[in-house]
Amino acid sequence: MYKRKMNASYEFFTGLFLLLTGLLLFHNGTFALQLIFKLVGISITATGILNILRIFINKRTQKELQLSFSRAILESGIGIVILFYPNLPVSIFGFICGIYFLVLGTVHCITYILALRNNVMSRYRSLIMFLIYFIIGGLLIFSPFLYSAFVMNLISIYFILYSLTLLGDAAREITPPSQKEKLKRRIRFTLPVFIEALIPRIVLNDVNSFLQVDADREIDAIPDYMESKDENDYDLEIFVHITEKGFGAIGHIDLYFDGICISYGNYDADSLRLFESVGDGVLFFAERETYIPFAIQESNKTLFGFGLRLTEIQKEAVRERLSLINEQTIPWNPPAFVGENDSYSAKLHHRVPSKFYKFKKGSFKSYFVLGSNCVKLVDYVVGGAGIDKVNGLISPGTYFDYLNKEYASNRMLVVSKQIYN
Repeated sequence: MYKRKMNASYEFFTGLFLLLTGLLLFHNGTFALQLIFKLVGISITATGILNILRIFINKRTQKELQLSFSRAILESGIGIVILFYPNLPVSIFGFICGIYFLVLGTVHCITYILALRNNVMSRYRSLIMFLIYFIIGGLLIFSPFLYSAFVMNLISIYFILYSLTLLGDAAREITPPSQKEKLKRRIRFTLPVFIEALIPRIVLNDVNSFLQVDADREIDAIPDYMESKDENDYDLEIFVHITEKGFGAIGHIDLYFDGICISYGNYDADSLRLFESVGDGVLFFAERETYIPFAIQESNKTLFGFGLRLTEIQKEAVRERLSLINEQTIPWNPPAFVGENDSYSAKLHHRVPSKFYKFKKGSFKSYFVLGSNCVKLVDYVVGGAGIDKVNGLISPGTYFDYLNKEYASNRMLVVSKQIYN
């Protein structure tokens, strides 16, 4: 059910459409935006009028009639306002973009402060991005219509860059295997992070309707569903953890390599601050056979596993990255286990053979949910094998989407897909 082949034609024509759209928006973005909002205004007005007509045709209760009529009047009113004041939604659009840029600036500001505290040399990039985002965000908030053309230029550039990623995927898909090494790409442009973050949760809904799992069964490390491209085994597995509710719906990522599970996160509950988004970075190594059942049972998670096949050179590169990480760590002991209300790290250390470490230096010394997070560490480790680098802020959903596409392609990097529930 979940196995699908990447459609190179779909990737090509989607990429071509976005490329042409980006070029058109760059040429006359404000006019295009006004035209889009006019069409939206016509659509909303027409919908409102049709709903008013339906009220007099269909028989409804007094309460239903009042609600339907109020909704139809509101729709018609919004549509008419957009039609007569086309610059108003453009200004609102610019204002919303301004808020988004300020949020991005805040993320880079926090990243810079943490990097400064930990004496990370690459911190100045975060400082520059913070200043750029805050200046752009401030201008858009205070003069949204004046700078809407600038926003459209940014969006058009994003469309162009994202289209090049899709066109590159299509080119790699139709390229003979012997020539694919010549098409290595170092950076991928993805959908906005707030869209990518929703992907795992959407897929989980589909999985829950597909998998019929006995609630009373014994949970183990054996997949409930598995498919692969061939009969050969994989060398590295990346796990994407997803829960149905709460912050866990955004996901968590860790990996399994050389017989051990490796995970990074904010596992020291006493160090958490800033609404639990910042804390000491903690790395742990755990036994696979007991860690997977614990992760599923403790947080009611579903785990998606993607198996990667690596060459000997790639495996050595991954080991080298892990060795560099280990050099930056010191052993750490979680709080002693007392009962079921203990922290996640205390329960994990009590039930699963595991070793915990904190960082004494480096960019992972401080954990930040939108910066130096679990995805950054996994991306750093597997990046040693020459795997594509995902650009910008990355969430578990971003990586999930990338691994899904790699599995759907005819490339032999991601060669299997497992579901643990």
